[in-house]
Amino acid sequence: MNAPHPRAQRAFTLAFTLAFTDPTHADDGIDLAHQLLTGLTLRVTTANIHAAELIRDAGTTHDIEDRAEQLRTEIRLAGVTVAEPILELALAFHHSVREDHETSAPSLPGCGN
Repeated sequence: MNAPHPRAQRAFTLAFTLAFTDPTHADDGIDLAHQLLTGLTLRVTTANIHAAELIRDAGTTHDIEDRAEQLRTEIRLAGVTVAEPILELALAFHHSVREDHETSAPSLPGCGN
């Protein structure tokens, strides 16, 4: 079966993994995931792809906080708060890359902070 939903999910998984492991190649996976989501209403996957973009850019740009806040608002307005932990992970990763450990620690509830 080659349905669009599973293909979009697989593309997200690849993009998410590459965002952490090989950010220079993550663009292809992110672009593919966006293409596969065209015409679909997979709000959680869409939010997670945007979080993967934040992970890809972690520590390399100064607009991460603003982009994360915008994504948080979109997640809440769409009612897909299940996507918030991925966003928080992206923010924690960004702060970790920047070695800003005091900022990253409180953003992940349930992690002993």
